[in-house]
Amino acid sequence: MSHNKPAPCKAVPNYRRADTATFTAILVLAALVYLGGALNRLGSFNTAQPSSYYGLLTEALLDGQLHLKITPDPNLALLENPYAGPQGTNRPHDMSYFRGRFYIYYGITPALILYAPWKLLTGYYLHEAVGTSLFCFGAFALSAWWLLGVKKRLWPRLSPLWFAFALGLISFGSPLFFLSSNPTFYAVPISAGCCCILAGFVAIDYALGARKRGAQLIWLASASLALGLAVGARPICVLGLPLLLVPAAWLWWQNGRDRKSPSLGLRLLAASIVPAAVIGFGLAAYNYLRFGSPFDFGIQYSLASGDLRGTHLVGLDFIPKNLRLYWLQLASYGRYYPFFETNGRPFGVLTHLPFVALFLMLPLTWPMMKSYRHEGARWMMITGVITGLSLANFFLLSLFFGGEDRYLVDFVPGLMLVASAVMLATLASGLSRLNLGGRRALGACFFLVASYTLFNSVFLALPTRAHPEQRLWFERLANLPAHAWERFTGTQHGPLALEVRFPIGLNGQTDPLVTTGNILGTGDVVYVHYEDSDHVRFGYFHIGAGGPLSEPIPIDFTQNHRLEIRAGGLLPPPGHPLFSGQTPAQIAGMRRQLEITLNGKPVLRGAASAYPSTPDRIFIGENPLQVVAGARFRGQIIAATRRAWSPTSQGASMGSGAGPARLRLRFPNGHIGVSEPLISTGPEGAGDVLFVRYAGPDRVQFGHDNFGGGSIVSREITTDFTRAHDLEIEFGSLYPPGNQPLESSPAILDRLRQRFSVRLDGELVLTTTRPFAPSTAEQVEFGYNAVGSSSATDMFTGTIDQVSHPGLPTPTITAEQWGAVRLTVQWPIGMTGASDPLLVTGVVGAADIIYVHYVDRNHVRFGLDHWSLGGPLSDPVTIDPDHPQKIEISLASLYPRKESSDWNNRSISEKFKLTRRTIVKLDDVVVLDSELTAYPASPDEVAIGENYLGASTCRMAFSGKILKKERLPW
Repeated sequence: MSHNKPAPCKAVPNYRRADTATFTAILVLAALVYLGGALNRLGSFNTAQPSSYYGLLTEALLDGQLHLKITPDPNLALLENPYAGPQGTNRPHDMSYFRGRFYIYYGITPALILYAPWKLLTGYYLHEAVGTSLFCFGAFALSAWWLLGVKKRLWPRLSPLWFAFALGLISFGSPLFFLSSNPTFYAVPISAGCCCILAGFVAIDYALGARKRGAQLIWLASASLALGLAVGARPICVLGLPLLLVPAAWLWWQNGRDRKSPSLGLRLLAASIVPAAVIGFGLAAYNYLRFGSPFDFGIQYSLASGDLRGTHLVGLDFIPKNLRLYWLQLASYGRYYPFFETNGRPFGVLTHLPFVALFLMLPLTWPMMKSYRHEGARWMMITGVITGLSLANFFLLSLFFGGEDRYLVDFVPGLMLVASAVMLATLASGLSRLNLGGRRALGACFFLVASYTLFNSVFLALPTRAHPEQRLWFERLANLPAHAWERFTGTQHGPLALEVRFPIGLNGQTDPLVTTGNILGTGDVVYVHYEDSDHVRFGYFHIGAGGPLSEPIPIDFTQNHRLEIRAGGLLPPPGHPLFSGQTPAQIAGMRRQLEITLNGKPVLRGAASAYPSTPDRIFIGENPLQVVAGARFRGQIIAATRRAWSPTSQGASMGSGAGPARLRLRFPNGHIGVSEPLISTGPEGAGDVLFVRYAGPDRVQFGHDNFGGGSIVSREITTDFTRAHDLEIEFGSLYPPGNQPLESSPAILDRLRQRFSVRLDGELVLTTTRPFAPSTAEQVEFGYNAVGSSSATDMFTGTIDQVSHPGLPTPTITAEQWGAVRLTVQWPIGMTGASDPLLVTGVVGAADIIYVHYVDRNHVRFGLDHWSLGGPLSDPVTIDPDHPQKIEISLASLYPRKESSDWNNRSISEKFKLTRRTIVKLDDVVVLDSELTAYPASPDEVAIGENYLGASTCRMAFSGKILKKERLPW
């Protein structure tokens, strides 16, 4: 084979060594940015336990099973249609649920080629975000390696500066850059698929350039393997597989005249087909073993927001919409950093990454390559293949109903690589064909288009690449020009004051007062609802979450009224120079403050999320979002002014004080299956959250999540969502650090700082000891998840009308709080086979449960469950369901600790008897006597007839009636 090409002109330097140095330098820089960004965000590449979906898939595969090692909520199996939304069940979003098991419908390739090997080599699970960064970096490195080889072979005289510019484009101007910082599991298969496609592309190029037939076959088989793995990651890559036959046919054509190897064509065909076919058969078997069909990846069984089975997900009718979305859709530009915003939605490649359009000039480079003979043919073949692979991916992608900006990685990196090569080829040709002015004009055009592409890509990626505190200085630097302009024009950022007159006769209707945000469908609306002819209600709506609605407020519709609105959308972003001197925690607190006052009186207060906004995106009396309220305010806005911002102009936060908190609140309707924060304390990423979970239209659960300490959730409590409730909370991190201002001993303080208890309208819901992170007063937030816990959404969408601190508890304990328990009970009927709690003492992990098991209508057995050890169960005992009976229970946790001074006047034998035995009597007859000693417990860790700890031994509450409760003197 001939590899002839024109001899380089001796007058022009050869830059091969400089090209290698440039490649190395940019490769190292990209590695530091891609992987260093992931390490900076996560703090570590590894986790000891699976951290997300691909970790769970890796765990399952290494244990020899295809379904995940997660026990589904039993209530899922009881639902008529478990795919029709949450319906009050615990279910992981976007997992496939099939025949009582959970699966991942996303591609298996990342687990096979990265996550499982990493676990086997290190013993740890790789963070998903790190895997995405590795795949994205791998895709860039393969692209850069190919471009380096082409540059050395075809354009060695072209300046290394242009080569460096091209590498910068494919590393930081490509969607690979912003996908590499995507923390979700969604990005893993997309990045893996792209990396595999580019690996196959490079292998094809090596096959085309190989001199020996054996090498050709090996490289062609490697390409088939890589492209098959790409299908295993992203099934939409399947349409590109037939393109493997093109280089195989070309190689056969180049070698076919050699009669010594008549079977070469078959071997080339086998190398192109067999590896990919083996992977295809493996995927078919994988699907069949999971879902009973070789072609079913399980997306229809996904636990999404609605039932996907039978939903129109794929069709030719989606092509026009996706052509517009992925090629022409306009994104948003704003005056503040990061300037270019997409909100995760697709955006037009031609409108915002226009450099990619140079791939359309590829045919114009073919005449330039004629003089290169074999290398020219290789160029045309390989650039055509990568263009075909990318466009084939886009075609299948365009058949799908939905789109995200991350899907750009399915087809743009390959096209951008071709565009970069076209730029270098055009510049290299221009060296000999254009004069100096022409070369400069051509270079300027390329530079301008590429710079615009780089700007959009870089500023789309930057906000997620570092911790907010670390990038704050850069944001303020970038926002200085906007701040200077605002000072020049007198722009204010403070609260909004309105003088309004409300319209008459719009009962039951809603009008907007102010709308902020409006960046690609994001936004917040402050609105007024006309309840009746004498009342209005004020509300706040955050798109995607909803928001609080005030109580009905009496109002005179014939008078003018003064409204003042404080909300995060009225303030600039945290990186605005206006906030200089404020800590990130202080800024975040100011931006989530929500307060509406009517004629000087607060009518709605709380903490609420707010989308970024700019002064030109604040609409007074208008609602361009067309959500929650009408298009415009139908009353009169007589005056509207913006007050100057200052740290004190935001008003005071709710609930200042220390110790137990009492919240007067109303739960929102229609949020079944959602968990929302009530209190968060401590620093972001290391604090605590008290949350409420809406288990049904009339049921709630309360829970606590501690970073590093796990979470705990109460039983379900029936409640009325239409009225206000009092919630009393003991939360260890609400106690101030140090001993002041508490007048208690350090030992008692330490104990109080581990207390967690919740009472709803006076009824004890949950009480236990829990780990809590230390918290300062400014790190306490009511109604907002300021610590970033995954156990709850960002904000409470009900209303917290009042927060108070009723006073620090008095930790003294009187003698009347100790002693055996005597109950008078009326037995339930029809509970055969069930078990009910009689007495529960202690905390989670160190509790004792006295319970009764119903053998039949007239017989029961009494039992003791000593947490983690179990305990004895009595013989069947005859009961009388028709008449009340007395039960007496004595166990060690009902008496003071053995070292307590309360025992000073007691004999040793009495102390031994009471603290070393567990005794249950029925009508003064001993029915259970055990030497199993109970865990210590305080008087407030005793519950009668209620399994508040959620122990599995018995039901949540006694099914009969407890007619009387007594503590016996001791």
